[in-house]
Amino acid sequence: RYDEFMRITRLWRHLKMLKRSGVTYFSGSVRNAPEGSCAIICPACPSSTDWEDNETINWAKSTKFLMLDANFRLKCKIRSTVNDKPLGSGLAYYVSIDKFKNFLGTTSHCNQAEEAPMYCDSNLHAVDHANLKGNSKYVASGVGAVQCRHMFVQPNGTGDLSRGESYHTMDYLFWSSFQGKLPPRTVVSYDIACRWSVNQLRRRLSLFPPELQFYNSQQHSIEYVIPKFHIYGHGEECQTKFSLNYRPWMARVDGENIERGWSWMNPAALGTREMGLGARQDHLDD
Repeated sequence: RYDEFMRITRLWRHLKMLKRSGVTYFSGSVRNAPEGSCAIICPACPSSTDWEDNETINWAKSTKFLMLDANFRLKCKIRSTVNDKPLGSGLAYYVSIDKFKNFLGTTSHCNQAEEAPMYCDSNLHAVDHANLKGNSKYVASGVGAVQCRHMFVQPNGTGDLSRGESYHTMDYLFWSSFQGKLPPRTVVSYDIACRWSVNQLRRRLSLFPPELQFYNSQQHSIEYVIPKFHIYGHGEECQTKFSLNYRPWMARVDGENIERGWSWMNPAALGTREMGLGARQDHLDD
């Protein structure tokens, strides 16, 4: 009865997540639960009340620090379970699988080399291999994620990678993680921020669905930086323009928090890569 027991385990994990998040008490039950409602929100990061209720903006309280990265150990093999969908798609940390697939389908024709011209002289694989597809035996070549400075994974800030560290994939995860509530100032730490930031706002305007079109240049400021350890793999131009050490209001943030977060996620790679895509997402969400 091993197969039956594994199904029970998966359902039990999903029901516990719904119970602990309290979404079962929403009007209309789980079906009307907003996306990301089962995720744990960072208590230390600024919330919308910190800037919406005040006429004067306190930058110390209204700046949100986010870290982006991809993990290529968390792969997923192609399985025969093609209809295996996650039980809580979009309810926690993973983005809605259907919306994500539709978005990737509309951007598959885009040439990222033209949208982000190469001027960085680093040898990082994330820069050189952003469009390269992984092993043909894997339906997902890894996982991309967005974390805050306190190592909390952002709601709807995680998704599977289909071809390298695609800019469009990371764009989608980045904007989805805000859930329509963009703070006055956002600092984004990414090991290839020097290239990813090029035309990033233009890509959003031309490719993204209406629900992710909430950026207003008059009200919102986005700054791009490179983490302090990774920046030494870049040239002098990147070290000058994207260093945290030369930016105001940065305190002593190093931008490497998400790398530390991967260290306790990596042990799950051996088991999750053998799962169906839906079961794997449910497991990683938990």
